[in-house]
Amino acid sequence: MQDYVDRNLVRATTSKSAKSRIHQMANMDIIEKPVVYVKPPRFKFDYAQKPAKLVLKVDDLSLGLDGNSLLEHCSFTVEKGERVAVVGANGTGKSTLIKRLVKSFSEPERSVVFGQGTKVAYYDQEAAVLDGENTVLTELWSRHISWSQTEVRNLLGMVLMGSDVDVQKKVKNLSGGEKARLMFAVMMAEKANVLILDEPTNHLDLQAREALEDALSEFDGTLIFVSHDRYFLDKLAKRYLKISDKNLVDFRGTFDEFSEAEKRAKEEIAAAKSAEKTQKTAASERPEKAYRSKADRSLEVKKKAEIAALEGRIKELEDREKEIVSEMEKCASDYKKLMELSAEAETVKAECERLFDKWTELTI
Repeated sequence: MQDYVDRNLVRATTSKSAKSRIHQMANMDIIEKPVVYVKPPRFKFDYAQKPAKLVLKVDDLSLGLDGNSLLEHCSFTVEKGERVAVVGANGTGKSTLIKRLVKSFSEPERSVVFGQGTKVAYYDQEAAVLDGENTVLTELWSRHISWSQTEVRNLLGMVLMGSDVDVQKKVKNLSGGEKARLMFAVMMAEKANVLILDEPTNHLDLQAREALEDALSEFDGTLIFVSHDRYFLDKLAKRYLKISDKNLVDFRGTFDEFSEAEKRAKEEIAAAKSAEKTQKTAASERPEKAYRSKADRSLEVKKKAEIAALEGRIKELEDREKEIVSEMEKCASDYKKLMELSAEAETVKAECERLFDKWTELTI
């Protein structure tokens, strides 16, 4: 009844009915809605065949989109077991590169060659690889027709989609989180030794994100992924391919080491530009030049301060995310509290992603 009141109290056509029910509720004993603790999904990625040492070779690859050049003459290799993050500012071509790699696995080309024994599974953030007219059950079963229905439903159950209701849902009617979990079920069934993922955490709640991070940490195959999730990058990536100015910069190390290297590079560029301006100013002996150089230095100081402030705030938000997960585990029977924490978690996640995008624009 409370749900009815909440939905209809502000509507002109039904508010009278809602108010009437409020009077009914005043004379009733309120029974709290029972809370059922929902376990997080269980992701598990393994593979059936070991690939060759050289998993991927990209040679002199150029990319464009809608007539605009994104990458020019880039080359790199990926070996078995590497964990590679593709990073860069928005619109630089990260997803375009990922999609080209996936396409080249099924349609081989000279510039992109996968090694012997390689099998690729792909997570598409837009879920374009799923058939919207299929039910959840047929989407997975049609890919593995030799499986029994029990085998299919057991796997769907691992991602919390194995109930009688869930398996009959049309894919086109699923929520973003449900589509994401179905995509991961499809990937798990593939038994691939190379996982290529485009923004895999975007539609997942906190518990599902942590479950995914743990599963990918245990996976000993090869990972190539795009993500704006700083914690996800920090936990999984050991190598970074940064797209900038149509070039690909290769960096091996942790997220902190990568971030520090980016800062140093920008500082060196800024120092070189400042020195060049100073030399020009001294040569011309024009006061207005000196004034502009001073203004440039002031802007650089402000930019560094803004980057430091962003990093501090992002760290605070990431710490709060961890606290929320811990609090949710402790109050599993308190429905109201769980809903409050879930809402806060979504807000924190969105703000963290917004600040990380801003940090990326300033540093990359």
